Amino acid sequence: MKARNFLASTLIVLFSLVILLPSSLSIAAPFGNNLTVPVFINEIHYDNTGTDADEAIEVFGPSGTDLTGWSIVLYNGSNGTVYDTDSLSGTIPDQCGGFGTVFLSYPSNGIQNGSPDAIALVDGGSTVIQFLSYEGSFVGVGGPADGLTSTDIGVAENGTEPLGQSLQLVGTGTMYSDFSWSSPSTSSFGSVNTGQTCGGGVTPTPEPTSPPDPTPTPGGAPPEIIINEIDYDQPGTDAAEYIELRNNDVASVDLKRVQLGIGQWEFRRSGVSNDCTPLRSF
Repeated sequence: MKARNFLASTLIVLFSLVILLPSSLSIAAPFGNNLTVPVFINEIHYDNTGTDADEAIEVFGPSGTDLTGWSIVLYNGSNGTVYDTDSLSGTIPDQCGGFGTVFLSYPSNGIQNGSPDAIALVDGGSTVIQFLSYEGSFVGVGGPADGLTSTDIGVAENGTEPLGQSLQLVGTGTMYSDFSWSSPSTSSFGSVNTGQTCGGGVTPTPEPTSPPDPTPTPGGAPPEIIINEIDYDQPGTDAAEYIELRNNDVASVDLKRVQLGIGQWEFRRSGVSNDCTPLRSF
């Protein structure tokens, strides 16, 4: 008989069921086009009855945005080329729930009123954020909007409006796509437009959720498999050693994903499996 003591190695039998769980995939949507930029052209005045005066272009964006390096570039629709470039500067103030406006003033007849003409909003990295036109659209030639097709805002000043009016975005939201251009109305350069409310935008309709089941049906119990018989030591040379499992359930159990691990264990120490054997039925 082999010797035994308190710290003698003891047979430990382990079995485990490996469950493979499906992984989930999340896809982030890319940043949108000029409909979703946070800084955008918000108000324009380029024509009025008599001598054009108080012409200006306003941008809207999140308060605290540093406009250093940003610019407004004006394009002539008759030949598609740049006729004026002016730098924006300063920081957008908080005028409306974390958003505000900054505008550029132009001298008399400083903004052309041909049919069409366009305005490019360019950021500090020389990227064209918007290329908007009035009284039609065209392709830019040269400058930052070279090769780009302008987007007609759909409203215009026809030269009969009294001094003090402008074209403005109206609606509720924080992005360009939340607002729409309106016909000439009293100008509001340097402040949020009349008819413009910050925040909110289009409120998504929530999808109803099913109430929790007050009496959920319990899931099936795991198979009741137990170690039923062990032979690990005999007089002389050990032979025909075995471990038997018993299924206490009436249902058959697939043993393809069940293994027995045989290791060594010393009391007050950790045990490590040194052999794993796939199970098979007889």
